[in-house]
Amino acid sequence: RVKEIITDQNSSLNSVIESTDDIIFIVKCNGELVVFNNNFKTMMKSFFNVEIFMGMNILPALPDSISEQWTSLIENVSLGNKQNSELSILNEDTFHFEIAANPILVNEEVSSVSFFIKDVTEKWRMSTWDSIENRVFEQLSRNEDMKTVFDSLLNGMKRICPEMHGYVTKKKENEM
Repeated sequence: RVKEIITDQNSSLNSVIESTDDIIFIVKCNGELVVFNNNFKTMMKSFFNVEIFMGMNILPALPDSISEQWTSLIENVSLGNKQNSELSILNEDTFHFEIAANPILVNEEVSSVSFFIKDVTEKWRMSTWDSIENRVFEQLSRNEDMKTVFDSLLNGMKRICPEMHGYVTKKKENEM
């Protein structure tokens, strides 16, 4: 009967972590993977070309800057503190993520750290685009020359969508 209850609980927990668009994983305080959803598996493969498995220490598999950030998060959360952070990954495009790291307590001691990562790329792009639009309209209202306005727009596009910026820059150069 106990085995059946544990199996049902594991099945329910697995359903919960797979039912979200968030990237979810749990690591021991040393970085060893305990639990992860398919979104985390996909992220690790697509961004870092790493095949993950239970029990693997993910920290050495990450680029140094991300490994340092996550090591710091794990260390802080190991002290019992919840942590929030951001992560930007430049791949063929730029992706932005919000990270929430939380302690998991067993007998009032931190045994592991849960990570909930949300892709906020579109929200970030819209916010940045609004900022660019405001700057362009401000320049136009001051009657600045069109080259200055166009350059400002291109620089903003470079931050939001590097591949689009490259296309627009090439098109502009071809028209000259």
